[in-house]
Amino acid sequence: MKYRTFRNIVSMVLFLALGGTCYGCYAWWQKSLADEEFARRDAAMREEAEAARRRVEEAERLAQQAAAATTASAPVSGGPAAWLSASGLRDVDRDALTALQRPVTDKIKDAAKGKAWKINVYADDGQRFNRLKVDLDRDEKDDETWTIFADGHIERKVSSQDNGTFDGAYRLEMSGWVDMKAAPTTTPTATTATTATATTATTADGLRPVDRDMFALVKSLTPSEKVKDATKGKPYKINLYSDDGQRFNRAKVDLDRDDKWDESWTWKGSDVERQVAPADDERYSEVWLLTGEAWKKK
Repeated sequence: MKYRTFRNIVSMVLFLALGGTCYGCYAWWQKSLADEEFARRDAAMREEAEAARRRVEEAERLAQQAAAATTASAPVSGGPAAWLSASGLRDVDRDALTALQRPVTDKIKDAAKGKAWKINVYADDGQRFNRLKVDLDRDEKDDETWTIFADGHIERKVSSQDNGTFDGAYRLEMSGWVDMKAAPTTTPTATTATTATATTATTADGLRPVDRDMFALVKSLTPSEKVKDATKGKPYKINLYSDDGQRFNRAKVDLDRDDKWDESWTWKGSDVERQVAPADDERYSEVWLLTGEAWKKK
């Protein structure tokens, strides 16, 4: 009787041990399958986001090529060298325009070595120089930031107080630097007409190229917690955010890639709100709402 009881106990222990082992193996197998499925979906989402980004970049590149092919402005077709014929250029302007004619690399550091000023030149896409920074007194604070657009036009933001706040904006024309904040005093001509830039110009429906890129990205990309620099290679930088993982509900825009956010976007249901820092100092003093296909100041 005692032997039979002992045998039953041993059998039960072995049965329980075997059952526990089988259950553990089954649970491990299920977790492995779940991990593989998660990794597959994550890879598919990343591939889809990358493909959408490439489509947007290709469309923008073709549009820029078409715009460049239809313009007849001498500085546009001649590149930085043609702008050297503009009136009223400073010595630092001539050094900057000369630096832009060098072979393209990701960055040229201190292109005016030995001069009173320092010039850094950048090619964000590795294809062309699209921006530069100027430190007029070598105090390690940028006094100016230039943007060189794909169609050849050049704009310059200026920090008059040498404090990192760019409170002046100028556009280079053959007549010299034109204050973009001042009202025009003469009738534009074919060669000096005010030229819309890639970041601020509006089209017939009131949207800028940066706005069109934003809406295309939000529509085409799979929502994720954060998409960093979704417009890599362009004059402006866009970061997208999804707080719930279901849709993009926030975004930030750096119009001149100076590492300061110029705009903060928020989606509230079907409404789109855009907060703007006019002084490029991340102090959002203006609010715009999208009404139909145009922005209205709040």
